[in-house]
Amino acid sequence: DNAPGLIQAMTALAFAGQTAAYRQHRRRGPLLTSAASVGLVILAYFVSNQVLLIYGALAGLTVAAGWNLVISRRARSCSSVADARAHCEHARQQGARILMEPKDFEYGERQYSAEDFAGHQWTFSETLRDVAPEEWGGISVPEKPSAFTR
Repeated sequence: DNAPGLIQAMTALAFAGQTAAYRQHRRRGPLLTSAASVGLVILAYFVSNQVLLIYGALAGLTVAAGWNLVISRRARSCSSVADARAHCEHARQQGARILMEPKDFEYGERQYSAEDFAGHQWTFSETLRDVAPEEWGGISVPEKPSAFTR
């Protein structure tokens, strides 16, 4: 029966994927959940021979994968750059998929969006000029005093 070897190999592969995800977003929860799952697989196959431990390990790996999916979906980021057009061209040359070419917006920003090799989406923004919100149809909101500025 090849099932034990297959489960062990898939567990190792899933843990390698969780390690790569940790290197990108630095969230320990999914990695620790995966490490516990690896421990359950080792315990199940080499110590106690309990099927429930395997089910627990697979559930843990599923939770960790879902957790990382949620983290990656929230990981959309906007970063300031000095020259959005040059930055976009450099990103394209490095293999990024450009989702939106550099575009000038009425609120004074030039932005483009890209997706990196791992599927994370990024928006890069260059400030062209400071524009009052009223100039582009927005509304200025008065600042609330901070507890630190009293």
